[in-house]
Amino acid sequence: MAEDGQTFTPFSPLQHPADLYSPPLSPPGISESSSTPTLPSPSTPDSPLAGPSYTQPPATNQPTPRPLTPPAQAQEPASKDIEQFDFCPWTRQGQTCGYTSWTCSSNKQIKRHMKVVHFPDTSLGYECPNSRCTHKNLLFLRKDACNEHRKGCDLVQALGYVPLPNIVSGSDAEVNQWMKARRKQKREIIKKLRNGTPWSEDLLQPVSI
Repeated sequence: MAEDGQTFTPFSPLQHPADLYSPPLSPPGISESSSTPTLPSPSTPDSPLAGPSYTQPPATNQPTPRPLTPPAQAQEPASKDIEQFDFCPWTRQGQTCGYTSWTCSSNKQIKRHMKVVHFPDTSLGYECPNSRCTHKNLLFLRKDACNEHRKGCDLVQALGYVPLPNIVSGSDAEVNQWMKARRKQKREIIKKLRNGTPWSEDLLQPVSI
């Protein structure tokens, strides 16, 4: 997977940091009493879909993306937002996750979201091999994050230390299957939005692999 240079704090498979992906922000003009579903503001990079959705229970102390309260006046996506649209296809009991992204790196955002929220214990991860590492046995879901950690960790090893390769475990095979399965529906949604179909939670349908 192509990396964008971001660095994240290492964590164990049983406890995931809240800042591994950008938390969703509420769009402007939120009304607690409104019930009209809407698209997040173009300035909001990543937001879960308005309305009820099914999300796998998180690990202990791990917050999950909060559904947005629909704004009083519906906002429709601009053409550039439509082109950047992507969504999390993970489906359980007939309901899709509903986490959406409208940034230029939507594909990466969705894949990272799936690795952290839905497949934290089986996704491809990296561990520091250093015996004196203070974060020993903690898993990095991104190789660039592990490499950034190694820059400092390798320096505290004994004199004459020869850098060892990262310890690799898990696989992104299941995540990649879900990402592939979403493609057709993603194209259909983008086509509908281009043709003027209002944005709503009804555009997201269950995905199967």
